[in-house]
Amino acid sequence: MRQYIRPAFRALFPILVLSVSVFLILFASQFLLMLLSAATPYLLVVGLPFHLGFIFWICATLSVCAPVILFERAGLRAFFRSMELTRNYRWPIVGTIVLTSIFILILYLVVGALIALLTMMTSPLIGALLFALLSTSGTSLLAIMVTLIYARLREIKEGIGLDQVAAVFD
Repeated sequence: MRQYIRPAFRALFPILVLSVSVFLILFASQFLLMLLSAATPYLLVVGLPFHLGFIFWICATLSVCAPVILFERAGLRAFFRSMELTRNYRWPIVGTIVLTSIFILILYLVVGALIALLTMMTSPLIGALLFALLSTSGTSLLAIMVTLIYARLREIKEGIGLDQVAAVFD
């Protein structure tokens, strides 16, 4: 069990640093958009499509940072390694992220409605536990999607298969 947990703990600090960095980049872009919209509403109308494109670009570009940190033990270099791996595949990655997010949204709406009905008939504690399970399943689907994107990019660009990627845990 330790051989699986140890790489995760080693990856914790770089993942936190890169997550905060991505958040600050996206926050700065949102702040810039708010400044533009404060100047005139027309700038908001013009700037919003560029802002959304920028958000999609950042999400695609840095989408495989966590797997790079975990599997390649890249540390903070994962920022640039993710940029390298996703080059020429960013729009397909955006499409994959959007489609997966839509699927998870539908899952949340359908199963969430069923959980809400069940909660009305039973205890709020049961509802809270089921909503936590639903949230965990959605997050797990996103993590699996990102890991599969990483594995596919490694296979396409470097000829390294999933079994070789998983060798980091041996």
